[in-house]
Amino acid sequence: MVTDRRTTRYLRELAKEMPLFSRSDEFPVLGAESAGLLRVIVTLLRPKRILEIGTNIGYSGTVMLQAAPDAMLFTIEMDEDTANMARENFTSVGVGDRVQILRGRAEDILPYIKDEYDLIFLDGPKGQYLYLSTLLLPMLKRGGVLVCDNVLFRGMVSGKRKTTARKRTLVKKLDEFLRFISNSPELETSIIPIGDGMSVSYKI
Repeated sequence: MVTDRRTTRYLRELAKEMPLFSRSDEFPVLGAESAGLLRVIVTLLRPKRILEIGTNIGYSGTVMLQAAPDAMLFTIEMDEDTANMARENFTSVGVGDRVQILRGRAEDILPYIKDEYDLIFLDGPKGQYLYLSTLLLPMLKRGGVLVCDNVLFRGMVSGKRKTTARKRTLVKKLDEFLRFISNSPELETSIIPIGDGMSVSYKI
């Protein structure tokens, strides 16, 4: 988390977390405060087509679909077992008919996608955010929004916490990504220190 524990605990007490399905430490998902922000963005945007990179167990996808009852979600997940778990979870909460799970690596799948999307949620491999964003931005409609999670990575990207030797390359790549979306002439971007850091970019 990029906020201190007391602030995070307070924000989570205020957040209206909706019980979706069981969560576990094995499959980390959005914290309540980050899910709340995502829910507000989706509610305001009212997207019809959503693309998600990193399905995990389907938690964030369900948050988005419940906030956009007319939307279809196209979500990419690399791991087969996790994709199957997500499929079961989507079905259990009644949104399974509005989801298409694409299994494989995002960098392999995205070059073959020719559609446009109103909202793109990027929560995949952090070290590839910059490369993936170059594939995703042409798919984002004008007036669409790109939301990316974990962009401040435990406070290391901003320098709040010391970067460990193991994470130095990852942190450098996230910094390059944030500078790219912050300086892109086709985006208006805000980086929000909530959860593990979220960026919100509006395509002009």
